[in-house]
Amino acid sequence: STITATSFINLQGMKTAQSTTINSPITKCIGAYGAFDATFDSSTLTQMTIQFWGFYCGYQAEVNCQTGSNCIIDCKGSFGCSGVTINYYDSVNQIQVSPVECEDSNNFGTVVNGNACPDDIKSA
Repeated sequence: STITATSFINLQGMKTAQSTTINSPITKCIGAYGAFDATFDSSTLTQMTIQFWGFYCGYQAEVNCQTGSNCIIDCKGSFGCSGVTINYYDSVNQIQVSPVECEDSNNFGTVVNGNACPDDIKSA
């Protein structure tokens, strides 16, 4: 299934958007495993912001930052971005991860200052 929003999606419950494709300018994921196995797709957006703040909320999720989009990924907590893969279609410069240390490939899949970094940031 697909969830499309013109402004904001708030994923509060456990596995709220499991195995779903999401297209939204802003997504806040605070539910445990809220976006488990989900695909975030920026295809119709110039900017997409995803806040992975819940317990394993982005586990096995894929972020596809399409050509012409800028993507901001906010990782909070020791499990928020754990298991997340980010794919960029233009250049790595279209990706902004917070904390910024998570943009360093040496920190992929680790915890930096109490925040889990994505597992990978790569060219699609």
